[in-house]
Amino acid sequence: MPRKYRLDKLEMPELEAMEPMVRKVVFRDGLRVIALWLRANVPDSGVKHKGKLNKSIRYNVKAGGLLGVVRSVAPHAHLVHEGTRAHPVPLDQAKALILPGIGYRHSAMHPGSRANPFLTNAATETEDEVMGVMRHSLQAAIDAIAAGATE
Repeated sequence: MPRKYRLDKLEMPELEAMEPMVRKVVFRDGLRVIALWLRANVPDSGVKHKGKLNKSIRYNVKAGGLLGVVRSVAPHAHLVHEGTRAHPVPLDQAKALILPGIGYRHSAMHPGSRANPFLTNAATETEDEVMGVMRHSLQAAIDAIAAGATE
């Protein structure tokens, strides 16, 4: 089951006062920046899962435009993000390893992997750009509303 990592800490002072549709458009534009950064910068997960993380990045706006969620739907995303600790590999998964000069080995030890918090890194790396895009999108929405009201 994939985990969802919420990146909803970006604040826009007037966000609650805007119309829900305008909020959704503004927030979606900001989330798109984070998603594009993630798709370009997620770590490679090895041969078996090559390219799965960058293809699994999803984003959407919830709660009437007040909450944005960026997540990876790959089943191994949480293992890359949080890391793993060393653990023994069971007999049926080790498939009786053959070691030259030693013979068969019926168990193995996985060394674990370091955490690579790519979702958290995306939030910190793109914060300024996201705020700029959200302000630009908000101004475009205001201009469109003003142009529609004057016609």
